[in-house]
Amino acid sequence: MQSEIAVIVSVNERACKVTDAQIQIGGELGSLLPGTVDASELARRWTGSQLSQLCQMR
Repeated sequence: MQSEIAVIVSVNERACKVTDAQIQIGGELGSLLPGTVDASELARRWTGSQLSQLCQMR
């Protein structure tokens, strides 16, 4: 199975906040997932948790 995955994240560094996150899944995997998973919401949550950890370190 071949697929392409693109993750696009926008971050407000001063506020230490994810302002937008999108994930685009193409190929065979992308055709199987529509309606099953809100991939953009998963990307937003994951990047938000990672960013939160980084912000605590500074």
